[in-house]
Amino acid sequence: MANASRLLLNPAAGRGRGARAASVLGELASRHGLDLVVTASLDHLLAEVREAVARGDERLPLAGGDGTFHHAVQALAGTETALAPLPVGSGNDLTACLGVPGDLAAALETLLEAPVVPFDLGQALGRSFALFAGLGIDGEVAHYNNTRVRRLGGTAAYVYSLLRVLPGFRVPELAVTWDRGSFEGPAYLALAANCPRVGGGMRLTPEASWNDGLLDLILVDAVPKSALLRIFPRVFRAPTPTTPPSTSSAPAPPASAPPAPLAQRRRRPSRGPVTDSTSPSARALRASAPADSSACAPASSRAKANASTRSRALPTRPSGCPRRRRPRGGRP
Repeated sequence: MANASRLLLNPAAGRGRGARAASVLGELASRHGLDLVVTASLDHLLAEVREAVARGDERLPLAGGDGTFHHAVQALAGTETALAPLPVGSGNDLTACLGVPGDLAAALETLLEAPVVPFDLGQALGRSFALFAGLGIDGEVAHYNNTRVRRLGGTAAYVYSLLRVLPGFRVPELAVTWDRGSFEGPAYLALAANCPRVGGGMRLTPEASWNDGLLDLILVDAVPKSALLRIFPRVFRAPTPTTPPSTSSAPAPPASAPPAPLAQRRRRPSRGPVTDSTSPSARALRASAPADSSACAPASSRAKANASTRSRALPTRPSGCPRRRRPRGGRP
């Protein structure tokens, strides 16, 4: 089995950052005996990924962003070829969670030598995800970011998009059920995450880990929008959970929401009603991960569970802000 034979580059990643990195990546590829392939379309990217699997490459160096990696995961899941992601995107949450260096030369050298390890995947609407899947405002923000924002990237783009979307956003009614509880009522967001970072550095689920067999669930309450804006800066720090996490070996039942957008890796939101199960996938991914990449995982050890969801409460309601009544619709 060849360690790697090609380095793939998505030139559209990072709003053109990928294209600007082409010459540097070409030199690095030549230095390591790799052929640089600049993909021309999504179909071209997926064809190259499948060819790497068919060749039996141990790992596939791929320069792109979180959206690029999301598409590659669909073809790599369940195979023996490991994803070796290089960061040229806007958010680069996946590479940050794996501990990949930001410098491209150091990143490629590290990824070609790093151990190949199992990487958990989630599944929603029949597709695998490595980072998160969410219902609510995140889908609207992601769609605005993808279609309207051109000059900003990463955290700045997400914050700008949120500020543009929030004034006209109507808080949806969400119904979410997980292994040890349920929720029904108005909420800005229900998000199942596999990594601590989303949206280019926001730590909504700081205890999430990509190798513990669990997804972390966060619900953002329907507080007044002014209160949400005051709370929002907290997501750039690692908050302390207000309740202990709960884990179980029972699979998470379906989560449904009328009509809220579903975001998977910054994809265009799907309109509801949406009913689907969001849970760890049986088709695990293999990834090239630096030895110290566990630094982004929780410091405390946690027992693994199969097909489980960990729930966590985030202090989304400031002191003195009344909670809106939530219709339970007959739920216990």
